[in-house]
Amino acid sequence: MKKFLATISLMSLLSQNAMAVSRDFRPDYLSEDEELKELNHSVTLNGQLQTGYVNKRLTDGSHRSAIFDRLSIGIRVSVAGYFEIVSLIATGPSYAVLEDTIYDTHTGDFDLMPKLNVRQLYIERKFGDYVRAQFGALSSAEGDIANLIGLDGAGFVDGGRVQVNTKLGDIAVTVGSIDDYNNLNPITRDRSLNYIELKVSQEFLKNFLKAQIGIEKFGEQVLAKGAVKLDIPVATGKIIELMAESMINVKSGSIMGSAGVSADILNLITGKFKDRLKLGVAYTYVSSELSDRFNISTNTFTAPQGHGVLIKMGGNISSEYSLTWNAEIRGGETAGAQVFVTKGL
Repeated sequence: MKKFLATISLMSLLSQNAMAVSRDFRPDYLSEDEELKELNHSVTLNGQLQTGYVNKRLTDGSHRSAIFDRLSIGIRVSVAGYFEIVSLIATGPSYAVLEDTIYDTHTGDFDLMPKLNVRQLYIERKFGDYVRAQFGALSSAEGDIANLIGLDGAGFVDGGRVQVNTKLGDIAVTVGSIDDYNNLNPITRDRSLNYIELKVSQEFLKNFLKAQIGIEKFGEQVLAKGAVKLDIPVATGKIIELMAESMINVKSGSIMGSAGVSADILNLITGKFKDRLKLGVAYTYVSSELSDRFNISTNTFTAPQGHGVLIKMGGNISSEYSLTWNAEIRGGETAGAQVFVTKGL
């Protein structure tokens, strides 16, 4: 236990001096193919800084608007090639909220100082090409292709995970605790064995079709879930993506899910301006009976409880300076909009 606490203290010290982050989580706003910056054979760093504006209607009918930032930093260290220590440090006050408010237009509060927390800290060991084991404060969205039903990428699961690559697909089993949402300190937060997940992922049709099914037990809820993503080639190098996902409480029948379409719309229409304007539209539904699970889902801005429509836009500003822009508009009981600029570190 003393060695484990010493390791955590060392990683916290390293994180305070890191300029970028290596991370295994996949929020909506982070590209899956973003290159990692390898500083040497044992350390890999990466990260990003976002600044934007959000305006949304809350469930009580009131409005909130603010200027915000999101900063994510971290480090992956290979220890003698035997195992790796992975840390995620990010802003935000709670499990599924990464935003630090710079200026709140309602209260007039102003604060430029980012508030960083060590959200994830775990040890990873690979056994050959087919088995990977993790232990600690784990990445919560490991391997998810879902945008809504998956856990928030900057959250945590305190416990263990084993992933095995088989002919049936990639099989992952995670057992641990998702508790004490507002305490982002992996040492002091409360824990209870309340989360178990079995997930199988597979790719078909030369990777044009990705599918994922799983079952999880979160507290007293038993949830079956599935997601599919289909890339439809419509011309050379041009693709329309269809996406559908759902989660159902097997006891009550409550449902959470979405279905949508997205494309690199300018490139699709003109054959030019690749990655300058991507557009996605999705229908979403979240049952009120799944509110506890929804509150730790991927980026809770993306869907209100009840019926809703989500429009997402974004594109590349400068590849040289790793600058991109994004905008999201949602309609429903808790309508809202946000726009932000991302700088890769």
